[in-house]
Amino acid sequence: MSTNEKPRIGTAVAKIIFGLLFLDVAIAPDPEFGAESRGVAIILGVALLLWAYYPFRRWKKYKAVLREEMEREDKEIDALKAALRNRPWTCPHCGANTKGDVCEYCGSAKPRT
Repeated sequence: MSTNEKPRIGTAVAKIIFGLLFLDVAIAPDPEFGAESRGVAIILGVALLLWAYYPFRRWKKYKAVLREEMEREDKEIDALKAALRNRPWTCPHCGANTKGDVCEYCGSAKPRT
């Protein structure tokens, strides 16, 4: 599974169910199972439970990284917009070079483009 794919709930539920079944079998007081069988069942049960949890954890980290990247890009865009707003422009009415939204010399508004 790729990092950018959302984990599937159905597979996670199946892994959790089978993991709990393995743990139940390992913990059940059945005299037929030896210590080796119980150990293998515990290892498989814990492995299945972790395997069900890991993709959701990785997806959460990936979303956090994407969110930080989007916030950084939004800040860059805001900085570029501020720089564009504050650059000098030539007034179409009086020809003066000025900054801001209103011409400092004739008082006309900056044309919207």
